[in-house]
Amino acid sequence: MRAELDPSDRADFMDGGGTTVTAQEARHHGVYSGFKAAKKTIAAETVASPVVVQTMTTGNDQNGRTGRAAPGRTTDNRPPSARPLSGDADGPSRAEILGKVVRRLAEKIGEEPCRRYFSQMAELSIEPRELRVTVPSNFLAGQIERRYSGVLREVLRDVGRPAPQSFRLVVDRDAFEASRVVERATRRRVAPEKAPPPVRKPVRVEPASGKYEFGNFIVGDENKLAYTAAMGVASGDTRLSPLFIHGECGLGKTHLLRAIASAFERSRPDARVRYVTAEAFTNEFIASMRANKLDSFRQRYRDCDLLCIDDVHFLNNKDKTQGEFLHTFDAIDLDGKLVAMASDEHPRDMNRVSAALTSRFMAGALFRLTPPGRELRLKVIAEIGRRRGLAIDPSAAEVISERAERATEPGRTGPSVREIEGMVTRVQAACRLIPGAESGVIDAAFASRALGMAEGNSGGGGVRRPIRMQQIIDRVCSSLGVAHDEFVGRGRHKRVVLARALTVHLSRELTNHSYPEIARAMGRPNHSTVITAHKRIKGQIDGGEAVRFDNDLVAIDVAELNARLHRELERITGR
Repeated sequence: MRAELDPSDRADFMDGGGTTVTAQEARHHGVYSGFKAAKKTIAAETVASPVVVQTMTTGNDQNGRTGRAAPGRTTDNRPPSARPLSGDADGPSRAEILGKVVRRLAEKIGEEPCRRYFSQMAELSIEPRELRVTVPSNFLAGQIERRYSGVLREVLRDVGRPAPQSFRLVVDRDAFEASRVVERATRRRVAPEKAPPPVRKPVRVEPASGKYEFGNFIVGDENKLAYTAAMGVASGDTRLSPLFIHGECGLGKTHLLRAIASAFERSRPDARVRYVTAEAFTNEFIASMRANKLDSFRQRYRDCDLLCIDDVHFLNNKDKTQGEFLHTFDAIDLDGKLVAMASDEHPRDMNRVSAALTSRFMAGALFRLTPPGRELRLKVIAEIGRRRGLAIDPSAAEVISERAERATEPGRTGPSVREIEGMVTRVQAACRLIPGAESGVIDAAFASRALGMAEGNSGGGGVRRPIRMQQIIDRVCSSLGVAHDEFVGRGRHKRVVLARALTVHLSRELTNHSYPEIARAMGRPNHSTVITAHKRIKGQIDGGEAVRFDNDLVAIDVAELNARLHRELERITGR
């Protein structure tokens, strides 16, 4: 009697070429031995349903003898993921190969990126000739192709045969959504009682007393584009994200970032908004690592609807923090949330920032703030005077504007708003010191006197020339015999260290530059080293210390050297 199979017992068999055939076709093509060999792997496979069923019948043969009939069809009811990849039934299953691929991929790129890109946002499947990566959009396919195509090829080579040695990206939104529907349905069957969603507590922006608002920002040709883009981000326009604003100190970058955060939070009270400097991000990241609380740190930042990062240039030469910020940036950006950043430097000028971060900064809306020209300077002076209750005559505003421009260091195109504000402060202080001046109108003559100019000669002689940073550096290096390359380099010779410290101290005494501005002029990566040098040299001066170098017979008194350089610099600039 011929063995018959119930239609439900029919099974597909995947031969080495990836063709699906039935058992009868397999016998015809000479691959039926694979069915018999599959029985040996039943114990090794962990599947819930029976994996191999062999149908046998009994009866009389042609000679009338009773016995066992020829074996019927062998049925492999295992799911496709548990079946061998090739015709060798003893070989690893697709699920086993895929597990090796995923584990190796996680070792290469990290657990978090592997989970985000290849578990949450994509589906992996092993085919005989390729690893198939199914994603829901062309955008995500492009992201994976650019970032991980080389890594995927390395992983497949590392895993080796019988794993496929190539991969293919497939964009299939319908298939992706269908798998998610099945997953959600399975979860509902397992847990019919759905827990209430957690309450999302919005992150509040630090109060700024209304100082940093769009209405307080003075707009001119030099900052109009950045201002318009910032307002777009505050309104929720994802086309302008990530927004990167760069420019010199004191031009309004922080003002715009804080205004974005404030306006966005005001229009969306339930939104999670975070404004933070890169330095604060770094310190919080380090503290989280030490306390073993990285998960909560990442949740705080990656769950934001709007993240504003100020002073991004602070990330220079901080590799681990850059890596963490890169993953934070990607997580927020891929979720369609908003990112706004500000830096003193253009992304391409941040030499100690990774190429991956630089490319992401360059991929967004990039705008530069330039120093204000004459027209914007006059608007700034008038607005500052109005806020402070000062009656500044237009002629006095011209004097202040010209004085600010003349005080600009070489290499810069104009003064900062902060420097202009400082000059208005000097005029205001003079009003309080001179009897009767506080209640009157400030004219050009009074502004000239307040700013140290000779009356009636605001544009010519009598002006005390400002001391340039380069003049201080040149004078200190010449006095100590330090070459310029040594001064800006990484050397730690005692003579070079003293030259740097004296430059910082004299800059703080003779200029109104901030620590970050001094650090940039000295070619230092960040201003923390400048602050440390200033504290050290001040202690040496106050303590009357003397230093002796390798070939010097006489020690140098630090306080005396500082006083001499101070006098020379004042004499050079006519002070």
